This record gives sequence, C-alpha cells and structure tokens, in this order.
Amino acid sequence: MNEEKKHQGRLKIFFGYAMHTGKTYAMLQEAKELTDMSNDVVVGYIENVEGLETILKGLECVPNRQLMLSSPEVDIDAILARHPHIVLIDHMAHTNRNGSRHLKRYQDILEILEAGIDVYTTANVQDIVSLQDDINKITGEHSSETIPDYLFEQAHQVKFIDNEPQYEHHYSVETLKALRELAIKCCAQRIKKLTSLPSKSHFINSEHILVCLSPSPSNAKVIRTAAKLASTYQARLTALYIAPLDKKLSKKEYQYLQENISLAKDLQAQIEVLNDNKVVFEIAEYARISGVTKIVLGQSPTHFFQRSSLSEQLVRLAPQLEIYVIPYIDERSIFKLVRPQLTLNRQDFMRTAGMLILSTLIGGIFYYLDFKESNIILIYILGVLMTALITTRRIYSLASSFISVLIFNFLFTSPRLTLRAYDSRYIVTFIIMFIVAFITSSMTNKLQTSAKDSAQNAYRMKILLETNQKLQKEKNKEGIISVTCHSLMKLLQRDIIFYPVSKNNLEKPLIFCQSPKDTSIFQNEEAVAKWVLKNNKHAGATTKTLSNALCLYLAVRIGDKIYGIIGIYIDDKPLDSYENNIMLSILGELALSLENESVIKEKATADLKAKNEQLRANLLRSISHDLRTPLTSISGNAGILLSTGTILDEDKKKQLYSDIYDDSLWLINLVENLLSVTRIENGSMNLNLKVELIEDVINEALKHINTRRIQHHIQVIQDENILLAKIDARLIVQVIMNILDNAIKYTPDHTTITIQSYLKDKNIYIDIADEGNGINDKDKEHIFDMFYTANRQVADSRRSLGLGLSLCQSIIQAHHGEIKVYDNSPHGTVFQISLPAQEVEIHE
Repeated sequence: MNEEKKHQGRLKIFFGYAMHTGKTYAMLQEAKELTDMSNDVVVGYIENVEGLETILKGLECVPNRQLMLSSPEVDIDAILARHPHIVLIDHMAHTNRNGSRHLKRYQDILEILEAGIDVYTTANVQDIVSLQDDINKITGEHSSETIPDYLFEQAHQVKFIDNEPQYEHHYSVETLKALRELAIKCCAQRIKKLTSLPSKSHFINSEHILVCLSPSPSNAKVIRTAAKLASTYQARLTALYIAPLDKKLSKKEYQYLQENISLAKDLQAQIEVLNDNKVVFEIAEYARISGVTKIVLGQSPTHFFQRSSLSEQLVRLAPQLEIYVIPYIDERSIFKLVRPQLTLNRQDFMRTAGMLILSTLIGGIFYYLDFKESNIILIYILGVLMTALITTRRIYSLASSFISVLIFNFLFTSPRLTLRAYDSRYIVTFIIMFIVAFITSSMTNKLQTSAKDSAQNAYRMKILLETNQKLQKEKNKEGIISVTCHSLMKLLQRDIIFYPVSKNNLEKPLIFCQSPKDTSIFQNEEAVAKWVLKNNKHAGATTKTLSNALCLYLAVRIGDKIYGIIGIYIDDKPLDSYENNIMLSILGELALSLENESVIKEKATADLKAKNEQLRANLLRSISHDLRTPLTSISGNAGILLSTGTILDEDKKKQLYSDIYDDSLWLINLVENLLSVTRIENGSMNLNLKVELIEDVINEALKHINTRRIQHHIQVIQDENILLAKIDARLIVQVIMNILDNAIKYTPDHTTITIQSYLKDKNIYIDIADEGNGINDKDKEHIFDMFYTANRQVADSRRSLGLGLSLCQSIIQAHHGEIKVYDNSPHGTVFQISLPAQEVEIHE
C-alpha cells in the first residue's frame, strides 16, 4: 500500500472565485510550457470557450482524435492506456452524465491519480462543499456541483487565479468582491494547515466532534457546520445515525439520508450507524465511549407531549459535552418530508369494521341481559385492543377507539339511537373510554412493532451465528463461498453473484438466485466487478461509481488482499442500515474464512515441500552409501580380473564373478524399488491387472532371489486349492522379493524361511515367516514408513534404504489388499499379505 502511495499522481488545482476569471487559460498556458520541455501532456476535457482552438495548438487530446466539445466526459480508459505525464481536466466539480463510470468528475480524477498520472484541473470557491452555507448567504443560491474539502486541502498545489472576469458577469460587483474575499480566505486557511500539521500524538489527544445525521434535507447544513468546526479545531469528525427500530424510512427519507451520509463522507467524516429507539441515550453513550468533546445537531421540532428538546435531554445526560444546535432553514420541506401519507388497506378496513360489529353484537347481548354499562365499555376496549393486534397500521385502532365511543353513545346510553346524553356524567365516561382505548391501542401497536422488530433482529442474529458455525466446518473454498452466499440470500432476500479471485483475476461467477430467472443480466455486469477488483472500492447500485448497475459490488478482502467480489441485487430496494451492518459482518467472516483456507492450503503446500525435501535428503544420503558400496565391490573385482585374471585359478575367478553378479542383482533390485517409489509418488504407476496363479507368482519371485539364499532353507507350502487373483504379477513378484530379501539379510544363516499361501474368507493369504530375532513392538509401528529400517546395523557392508517395505505396502494397497507384520513362534517374524481372491468358473 505504501508503494502505491509513493507513485500516486499529483493534483494541481487552478482556483478562482468566479467563472471567466482565466483559470482554464492559465492551466493551458502552463501545460504548453511543459510540453515544450518534452513532457507528455494531453487534454482530457476542456470547456468550450472563445479562442480555445488557438491555445490548444500543440496539445494532444484524449482519445487521439479531434476534441469533441459536445461530449463533456473524460475517457478514463484511453488516458490510462496512454499513461501520459499530465492530464488536463477542466471543471472538476462537474456531474457526469447518467451511465458514466463515476457520478462526479472528481472521482474520474481520483482514479487517474491512483494510476500515477498527474492531473491539472480547475475549480471555483463555489465548488467547495463545506462553504455552501456561506455561498448561499453571498449569492442566494446553492451550488449543485461540489467537490469534497479534502481534495482542495490535500492537493499537491493550488494556484489562485486572481483576475477580473473577462466577460460580463451575472453576479454584482459586491457579490464578486465577497466571493473573492472568501476564496482568498480559503487559500489562506489551506496554507495555514499545511504549515502547521499536527503530530500524530496531537491527533490522539485532540478534539473529537460528533455530528448527528437524520433523513432531513436541512441536515446538510448541520454536517457542513460540523465539518468547518472540525477543520477549525483540526479535530476528528464522526457522523452518527441512530436508526429507529420501530420506524421504516420512506423512499424520500432514505434518499435524503443517503445524500447526507455521502456529504459526510465527502467531508472526511467517519460514518457510524446504530440501531435503537433510545436516540438521546445512544448519542450520549456513544459520545462517552468514543471520547467525543463536541456534538453538532439540528434543532429538533417538539410536540405537545414532549417535555424537552433533544439538545436539552443531551445536556442532562452528558453535561460535560459542548453541544451546538443548528436551526432548520426550510420548515416547508421538513413538513413535506414528515407528513404521513394516508393509505387505506382493504383487509385492515374490513377487520376493523368486523371487530366493531362483533363488539356491538356482544354489547347488545350484554345490554339485553341487563349487564352494567362498564362491562359493555370493556367489550369495546377489548375490541379496540384486538383491532390493534390484527391490523398493520395505528390509524385503524385510533379510528376504532373514536367510533367505539360514538356507537356506545348511540346504542347504549339514554336517549338511545341519538348522539345526545341526558346524564352529564356520560361525558366523563366517553372521555375516559376514548383515552383508555387510545392508550391501549397505542401500547398494543408499540408492543406489536417491538415484537416484530425483535423477532426480525433475532432472525438476523440467528443467521449470523449459523453462518459463523457453518463456516467453521467448511474446509474448502467452494463450500465457504456457498455457505456465505446462501446465508446472505436468506438474510437479505436478494439474489447474490460472487466472483472468486485467483491471481488477481476474476474466475467464473457463482450465481445464487431465490427463484429461477435469466442469470445473463448479472454476467453482463462483469465490468463493474473488474473495476472493484482493480480499485479495491465498492461500486454499482446505490454508489457514485457505475451507479446504473443492477447490483451493489463489494470486495471481500483482508487489508489489500482481495479474495472475491460479491454483488447484491438491489432492484430499487436499498439496504437499510441494520441489513448493511449484518451484511458487512458476514462478509468479514467470509474474508477471514477464505484467508484461513488460503493459509491452511499454503501451510499444507509448505509442509509437503518440506516433506519432499526431507525425503530427497534422506534418499540422497542413503543412496550415496548404498550405491557406492556395491559399485566399489564390482569395480574392484572387475579390476582384479583385468589385471590378474590370467594367473588366478578357476575357483577364485568363479568367486569373483559370483560377487559381481550378486552385487549387480542387488543394484537392479535397488533401482527397481526406486523407480517404483517414483511412480507411486507422482501417481503414474498403472496396474496391469490379470488373473494369475499365485503359485506361479511365488515361483517367479524365487527365481530372482539373491544367490545368498543357498545359505538359508526356503520352504514353500502351497494350498491344495487353485489360488487365483487379479493382480499385476510383476509388482507382486517385487513385493515377495523385497520381503524375502529382508528375511535373508536380517536372519542368521542356515535358518528356514517359510512361504505359505492359502484361501480364507474370499481372500488369498501369503505368509512369509523367518526364524530370526524378530522385530520389537516399537519398530513394528514404523516398519512400513519410508526410509525406516528396524536393524540399524550394517549387514554385509550394506545398509537398507528403507524403501522396500514402504513400497510393498503401497503396491498391496493399490491391489485393495493388506500387509501386516506379527511375531513368529517360537521366534522370528511373519509378514502376511492378503489379496482379494478371484472366483474360478469351471466349464465342463
């Protein structure tokens, strides 16, 4: 990451206080001077102004064609492909056309800067987002095209163009003068910050400002005020939104909230979202835990039942904090925002009417049975309570409360069938009845909403817990991705697309849909996923980058390492704050699981390499001695025959020939074992299976046994039955030879080695028993391990490589058989081989 920052392009802003003050001409003039100095300078976009063609001479445009002034968009791909030294891009606050890669031109500039290309651009003081309230006071209007403050403050260079407007301006002289003063002040504050950068320790102990977010259009002023306050104090800025559990935001409210969050991000605020109904308590608690010193919030309207405002409640809960209250500036827009839209549901209307009719019928029965009026009142209150339980909106229970009072007055009070009452005490009864019904219905609705939210939150937390538990059980990448995507699909009720990343490239996408649909609509958005992979930022729906996409794309990452790109189908239904938090938690679990899987795989690879290196070292160490000894013997005996062969008697020659032959057979057997081990290790050993007679296999093995067997008595005991097995005879012969060779090598001379074959439980057994000293129990556990030898002493000037028995086990297991070792009686060792028997069909 640090390496990338070193090579990031530099931003130079030609800054002015109004249009037509010569910013573009100053930028182009400097660019021409750089071109004359052999710098590769290209034009990304320039506003079409008088005399532009003349000053553009000598500068190239991107792409390499005539400048299309009617197409005010920057061709980022062409710029990145050419990779010039400097790109000229006019009016950085411009909002791009719908369908562009980025919503704002300054985002195009940021992507170019990240590619290591310098950018020259222009901006006015009206473009700086935190100054919009000051601009409104001066000009009476807000700018719709703005840039974040950090771009201006962190630019490599800002050049203030202090010229008179070249053309007649729509601003008055006084307005221009005020704008000029504001621009100079802005540049001075930037210089002051650059020359007095606080140390890291200063930041730790500095001010921390908290601004409260809300889904209100006037909240933008609150955020800008907090940003200016943070800039003045050089303080950290946090934007906090408390999402109520019992209220769903309307589409308009959600839009305002997203705009306010986006504004806070542009002003470099850290965004925090909490879910709770106790707004004041959560703000005070967060401020206490996070070390907040100042709180900035908007003036909240109070109503009849509210005893104190939000700021007054905060003062009581957190008296140590400085609280700044910013008044609302557009009450009409707020009124339009919070005004409820009354929409009636037919089913709820019928349920309310049915409950009123049922309550009236029961009340009529009570009246006929001469029950007291208080019992009838309770029936109506119960009806209101039931209405609150079975309807979806509070308006039905409130209407039921009012109508119940009217019906009770009309049917059950004197004079009946009128809305008048002779007894004045009925007025009190009606009021109490309405209040009780109103309070009951309100509490029921609140409990119902709370229960619903609690159930929903419990369901989401259950999914989060289940996902965590399932991820712990998964061992491979495909299973981890599948578990996570199914959990997200279950949680969000949305379709999911996941692009695994391998070697910094997207693999084939995995699509998880709730119902069968055309999945090609997701695959057409692969370009968005590639952009997210390249830039390590989220993009797609609900963002400012490639916002026309159907899905919101995020990188599944740990630090800068990306393991995948996930897309969540939005379909005009943005994620709420709680869904977004749970989703980010699950994606964090996914990233950790993929990292663990990658670490485990890398560790297994490293262990395998270490094991192979150890095997290689053991093999080289062993073979260096085991090959040298017989080769030395062969060359020595051959040398004796060559030099003194004519004077040696026949018996001596025969002995030397015999020794050369024995050593060569031993070498052949060793090389054969090494080749077989190599084939098994790389998986290239192919079995040539045929039905063979076990007696012939044993006899063939005996033919190849070292001539030293004449010092041992080898006894073969055959079964009376014909023993047939489907085997690779060459390999089974090698197994028997290895075991017999060990028996000859490690048992005393003139002892008996017995080979017995027999049939038992549809398996053929071959027992090879010797009368040696046996193998202790500790060595039996490792006798079939590669490079392990039970007898560490030198036998006939040779050591064993420890390959034979390991090879035998591999060959027998490849035949779906088994090899065991146990003690012989009274002494010695028995190696038992079992192979599946082949049934014999006899045709007479």
